[in-house]
Amino acid sequence: MTWTAALGLKSHKQNATGVSWAKPADAAKWQREFGLRLREIRLQKGYSQMQLALAADMDPTYLSAVEQGRRNISLINIHALAGTLRVPVAELFAGS
Repeated sequence: MTWTAALGLKSHKQNATGVSWAKPADAAKWQREFGLRLREIRLQKGYSQMQLALAADMDPTYLSAVEQGRRNISLINIHALAGTLRVPVAELFAGS
């Protein structure tokens, strides 16, 4: 077993500067779970995707992709969504 497999990492890739990196094997699962939690809170707060996206100053198709677990959201956008939804950032990760 390779050390990357032992740590639950996918095979190494190199970025444009030649630095090696590995993506956790569970990354897609984490993205899906985050998206489901975001959607749950959005619906509880009574926002449509369009309303939330515009209020948080992001593209509605981006928000849709985040909720579907197809995009890796940045910390800046996580904070923007939490502020717009008026929830602590940690609430977006509850149950993940």
